[in-house]
Amino acid sequence: VGPPEEVQSVRHHISESGSEASVVGATSTTSDLLAAVELADATDVLLLGGDRLEEIYPAPLDQLERQLIGVYHRVQPADTLLGLQRSRQIAGIPFVALRAHALPRYRLRLKRLLDVTLLLVALPMIMLVVGFAALYVLSRAGTGIIYRQERVGRGGQIFEVLKFRTMIHDAEATTGATLALEDDPRVLSGMRWFRAARLDELPQLWNVAKGEMSLVGPRPERPAFVSQFENRLPGYSRRHDVPPGITGLAQIRGRYETEPIYKLGHDLQYVVNWSPVLDLMIMLETIVVMARRLAR
Repeated sequence: VGPPEEVQSVRHHISESGSEASVVGATSTTSDLLAAVELADATDVLLLGGDRLEEIYPAPLDQLERQLIGVYHRVQPADTLLGLQRSRQIAGIPFVALRAHALPRYRLRLKRLLDVTLLLVALPMIMLVVGFAALYVLSRAGTGIIYRQERVGRGGQIFEVLKFRTMIHDAEATTGATLALEDDPRVLSGMRWFRAARLDELPQLWNVAKGEMSLVGPRPERPAFVSQFENRLPGYSRRHDVPPGITGLAQIRGRYETEPIYKLGHDLQYVVNWSPVLDLMIMLETIVVMARRLAR
């Protein structure tokens, strides 16, 4: 898939290389990609231009993956600046595999096992910290210290997230769904530091225990905002390839009011580079960030 001159050049190279690969079809646009693949009975798709990436995600990449058809992006010289480590060669040309879903199921199970293990090990400390936090919120907010809110989880599933209440009652009664602002006037007295340290997220440990969330991952957003962001930000839905988290790269490197597009960059870096070690590093850095904010 690419400009005719690029396609012709790669076709010639593959035919002259002695490789087992052979070109069975070509197209200059992704709009008819699925039909072209079916017509040619292709087993793999080679993308020759990076400007095509946004056109194939999430569809038709997801459909091709379901059909066990590999999709590969040709590595351009400038791509090496990103530090690509996993590439393969086809007739001597470097390509990277594209996947509709970032983590296979066995890695998602490993991530879940890590969450459950850490929760069990830290349970006594968790109960102590949550108890003290609840008493503080009660002293500031009065009754109704926990509130529930719909969020979008893994695979686009809706669930109810739990949070300590840090804003006035009916904070969005006149405005509707509104993103948090710097120095938000709706925040209760004495609760700004509480929010800055992310202590209002502690009740979400129950969401983690239920399997709706993970300790680390992209923060779950509200359905109204997800619809907006998916229209504005290509690739936004890929955040939902993994369970949402209490903390994540975007949280330790940004703030509540950080622009969504910058948060998305951190989230996608996390998704494509996930490992148990990365989760542990983010947890440790979260503790450091919380301590610094509490010390201010």
